[in-house]
Amino acid sequence: MKVDDGIRAGNVSAFVADGPDGKNIVINGRSYVVQEHESLARAVKRGRPNLPDKITPPTPAVVVAIPVNMGDRVKKGQAVIVVSAMKMETTLCAPFDGTVIRINAAVNDKVAPGQILVDIEKDG
Repeated sequence: MKVDDGIRAGNVSAFVADGPDGKNIVINGRSYVVQEHESLARAVKRGRPNLPDKITPPTPAVVVAIPVNMGDRVKKGQAVIVVSAMKMETTLCAPFDGTVIRINAAVNDKVAPGQILVDIEKDG
């Protein structure tokens, strides 16, 4: 898609899909999850302010690398899993500082949108 923000113009590759935790958005190979503010507020009201964030693929894909292990501390933006779809690799990154509490996939596994690949528990 063509993008022009008034300063720069160019083409970006973008994909949006519904996921279990919000909208999964991939822009130029980087994956993001966008959540409704109300959903998080409801979770906090239920007494679960440190919900583990679930990393899911934006499209059907194959896992090609898992550069973290269970128990690893990760920093916001750090790669936690790499998937490949349609000859394009997508690196799924930690959305915040935390600890990897579960890895639910292995290299060469076929995975689908909404499938939880990595759980990260937020620090604090």
